[in-house]
Amino acid sequence: MNKFFAKVSVLMMAVVLVFAVQPLVHAEEHNPELIGLVRAGEIAEQNLNARLIEAEMDTKDDILCYKINVAKAGDHFQLWINAHTGSILRAKKPFLSNLWIDVAAGKRLKVARNVPSVLPHMRRLQQETGGDVQYMRFDIADDQPQYEVEIMTQAGPTELLVDAVTGARAAR
Repeated sequence: MNKFFAKVSVLMMAVVLVFAVQPLVHAEEHNPELIGLVRAGEIAEQNLNARLIEAEMDTKDDILCYKINVAKAGDHFQLWINAHTGSILRAKKPFLSNLWIDVAAGKRLKVARNVPSVLPHMRRLQQETGGDVQYMRFDIADDQPQYEVEIMTQAGPTELLVDAVTGARAAR
């Protein structure tokens, strides 16, 4: 009879252990590390053969993602990329894109498609600062293409201007 209870005790401990560990396993499956904004930008540029004009964290259908705006052949496209997996959730040309291009961003889109990808420079910037790029936006100031960048470092958020052609930090 003692052997029976010993076996039942061991079996019960195993069951308790499985159920105790199971939530941890599922939490890890559903909450992997973020791919990062720079990687999301690379995915967008590679999939559309386009240039990044703006990128930020967002949600789409209750899924944490990166909202990426790119310029391709003088046109504007938006992509939502899953922040955990890197899969493209949606890619579209915005409904009011032509109006936006004609009124607000026509020059930006034309210039953006002719500059090299800034993403290798963003990777270098992350390595130099030990931070993560949180936001990027392509702009033109004094006829110079540049990116407004927010990077989160251990000291807190820092805003930088980065030359879109050379990747050098520009004066603010």
